[in-house]
Amino acid sequence: MIEEKYLNANEPSVKGVYRFLCAECKKHGLNPPHYNTFRNRVDSVADKVKTEKRRGRKVLRDVFRPLYGQDYHVNYPLGVVEIDHTVLDVMLVDRFERKLVGRPKVTVAIDVDTRMVFGYHVSFDAPDLLAVGMCMLNGILPKDEITKKFGTRNIWPIRGLPKSILLDNAKEFRSGGFFNFCKLYAIEMVFCPVKKPDTKPHVERFIKTLNEAIRDDLINGYVIPLAEKRRTGHDPEKHAELTIDEFETWLVHWIVDEYHQRVHDGIKEKEGVDISPQRWYEQRLEETGGCIVGAPTMPVNVNQLKFDVLPFEKRLLQRGGIKMWGLEYNASIIAEIRTQSSNSKVEHVVKYDPRDIREVYLWVEQKGRYFNIPLKNVYMEQLRINPRDPSDNPLSLQEYEHIKEAKGKKYGMPQHELAEARALRQEILDVARTKVKHAKKSRRIVEKQQINKTNATSMKIRENNEPAEELSEEEEFLPAIAMQENTDADNGFKPEIMPARYYDDDFEGDMHE
Repeated sequence: MIEEKYLNANEPSVKGVYRFLCAECKKHGLNPPHYNTFRNRVDSVADKVKTEKRRGRKVLRDVFRPLYGQDYHVNYPLGVVEIDHTVLDVMLVDRFERKLVGRPKVTVAIDVDTRMVFGYHVSFDAPDLLAVGMCMLNGILPKDEITKKFGTRNIWPIRGLPKSILLDNAKEFRSGGFFNFCKLYAIEMVFCPVKKPDTKPHVERFIKTLNEAIRDDLINGYVIPLAEKRRTGHDPEKHAELTIDEFETWLVHWIVDEYHQRVHDGIKEKEGVDISPQRWYEQRLEETGGCIVGAPTMPVNVNQLKFDVLPFEKRLLQRGGIKMWGLEYNASIIAEIRTQSSNSKVEHVVKYDPRDIREVYLWVEQKGRYFNIPLKNVYMEQLRINPRDPSDNPLSLQEYEHIKEAKGKKYGMPQHELAEARALRQEILDVARTKVKHAKKSRRIVEKQQINKTNATSMKIRENNEPAEELSEEEEFLPAIAMQENTDADNGFKPEIMPARYYDDDFEGDMHE
């Protein structure tokens, strides 16, 4: 009974199977066992057998296989870095009207040896090549500006080029742009087997720890399971309170001032010492001296690294400068290039940092480098950026998109309402065209009736040598009146069948004659 009814993919409850057992025993005249006896029999079945029979082999592998991950054998910082994306369990609001936006996506990189967070990127956009590039740029470059910007109490020392990175099989990791970047900086790319997330256990465990911290600190916006939501009545969509900027501030403080500073169980299991990730990182650097193979290294040209990671678009150099996202960027180098170039239709590579779009970077082939092209002052004033000191007020691409959306809601109708208005105008035109079509058809019928009348009169005169009987005015126009009534009642016109007396089989022949 247990093998047949309980250990199957339908995952029936123990009580349900017991009730079926009692019914079968009564059917065969037997006394059923006590429920506790049956329950003990079910509990005696091994957990692995239960999981495999009821939930499948994949779940069995995910639940019971040890999360050892890859056999890295690294004993220095940045020997292996694991990268992954996830949707965080928190609801955020926009910064203008404090209305619900949704759950943010985070791309995070973890150093396997020290368990320090190597880099991160947070946005509402789906994970893509841009998110990976921003995460790598955040990890490789020094983080002094980040800690200063968010006002953390501790430093974030990890930086440099990793020797290898462990990735899943997402398309953004296998794109040509990211592959070329890793090849350029001699970073080895290691891909996990398909559908085996446990091969990146350190970053998976970090994401779980991060969501636990979100639940502890940000309970108002924490996304809870549906069953718990029904039981407690907590609705994160109604109680969300943080914007994405405020959440990023919370995230950096949690990483730098808490996660990096507390004793890490993973390091304790591996090395047998109670030590925090940051202290372990510093101790590793002391052991390597910062000069042996495998120690963190920085690229020779940091500015070039930034340009290699940033996304780009191709744009024409117009008289007013470069146009992107409805904004205009201009500098003297653009006028110089337009003067020297004989073809104004050539598109140029323009790179941008989505974290700050107050300037873009134009690649000039003749000069062999990028030029900074600032945003025009008129747009800076509209966006409340001080042109004299633009460093005070950075503007991200996401913030600008929200500004455009907010202005659209304030000064214009939503697009769906505009579409409805256009559809109404089109309906008016369609009705008018239908009426014109039916009116022309009515005129053609009346003209044909007049011709038929004339021909019928002529035929009677020839046959009887006497004038034919005149048709009354009412009889003459009766078909046209019936047709007009049908036109008003129905959009599809079907003329009434005219009396036989109005038609002449020889009409066509007479016309040819």
